[in-house]
Amino acid sequence: MPETLAWVAYKGTTEQYGSILTSGKVLNIANDIDLTGVDYGGTEAAPLRWPGFFSLGAEINGNGHTVRGVNVYQADGTSTYNAGLITTMEGGSLKGLTIADSSIKDADKAGALVGMTSLGAAIERCSVGKSVTVSGESYAGGLIGYEGSGTVTDCLSRASVSSSKGCPGGIVGKASKTKFSNCLGAPTALVKG
Repeated sequence: MPETLAWVAYKGTTEQYGSILTSGKVLNIANDIDLTGVDYGGTEAAPLRWPGFFSLGAEINGNGHTVRGVNVYQADGTSTYNAGLITTMEGGSLKGLTIADSSIKDADKAGALVGMTSLGAAIERCSVGKSVTVSGESYAGGLIGYEGSGTVTDCLSRASVSSSKGCPGGIVGKASKTKFSNCLGAPTALVKG
């Protein structure tokens, strides 16, 4: 199953973004997925850059499943712009997905689920487990690094979150024009470096 998710992420990969999911496209996750130790997710000892998804209005349904082993590291110590399972989400929706046993770091905007959202993106019924660490430079959030506009509903994060220069947050590092409803950020740690 990791091979299927990786195929979707790498299909259409460009220099700047991972897979581009556009309006009208639906990605349904039908099983739990473990990327730990496979070539697509990497480990802290053997870091690889997860290209993530770039979503332009697509609908992503986790269907209550869990993705484990989303490990985003820059092996050379440099920073990437947006990091998470989904790097950037412009409009569209993400529903019913859990992230566990993962680490997202070395990004300007870092979130376990999404690095940055905008254009009315809707995230609902998603969670991030306490076995997840997120560290970013400017904005780091348990779910989302930077929420530009949209809605976040019925979500929970228990991730450990830190930011070296800016804003760490249990749910989101920074939000602008966003409506939150029934969300809880109960991080194991919040640290501003």
